[in-house]
Amino acid sequence: MIGPGTPVPERMLDCTKYVPQWLQTCINTHSNCRTPINPENAVLDYQRSGAWTTDLPARVIDLGCETNNWHICLRISSPGDKGPYVCLSYTWGDEQPLRTTTANIKDHMAGIAFDDLPNLFRFVLFVTKNLGIRYIWIDSLCTIQDDRQDWERESACMDRIYGNSILTLAATFSLNATNGIVPLNQERYKSHPVRDVDSNHTAQIYVRNSLHYDENEEKSTSPLRRRGWTFQEYFLSSRILRFDYGEFV
Repeated sequence: MIGPGTPVPERMLDCTKYVPQWLQTCINTHSNCRTPINPENAVLDYQRSGAWTTDLPARVIDLGCETNNWHICLRISSPGDKGPYVCLSYTWGDEQPLRTTTANIKDHMAGIAFDDLPNLFRFVLFVTKNLGIRYIWIDSLCTIQDDRQDWERESACMDRIYGNSILTLAATFSLNATNGIVPLNQERYKSHPVRDVDSNHTAQIYVRNSLHYDENEEKSTSPLRRRGWTFQEYFLSSRILRFDYGEFV
């Protein structure tokens, strides 16, 4: 079927408006998508999210309750705290610009300024908030980076952290948190005017090159897929939204 086209968004962030519907469809209709690692500790809350709510990890980034305002802080979970949350899978690169340490953990609990976040973190926080989800787990912020005991304790919980998340956001081709998400490739899309011979009305249709996706090729070229540590994140997650070159997959 050919009809009037919708302009292709120029920014990756503009495309995220479609993600809530995709997630809801997956939750409602994809029986093969696994339930959380610990279903006995989960409840299905249709009224709030239509999604599994599980025990929160030991720490999460809390985006606050208000839809249009940001109040970002590191939250220390109490036993029995439940709620849907998102995980981030990404490549650190040479340096992580924002980390939680023993020196700044109290400051992060009080609040984290949005402007202090690297570009990738800003992007995934927008995606999480657009999903109507309050919490996100990011390793550099939710694990105390200069506390060996804390790191060993939390790293042993990766199965539950990623397995119980409602969605993992994977920055497949991002080199680090500072560079952010790879932008849309506008060269893939072509706009053509088409005239209706009966009404003489002119509309735009949008045509894209055929999608060529090769998982083996992605494994060899993606910075994220070449990391041994992130293999477990990929394997353990029940559902993943990957930010590839100009594509959400």
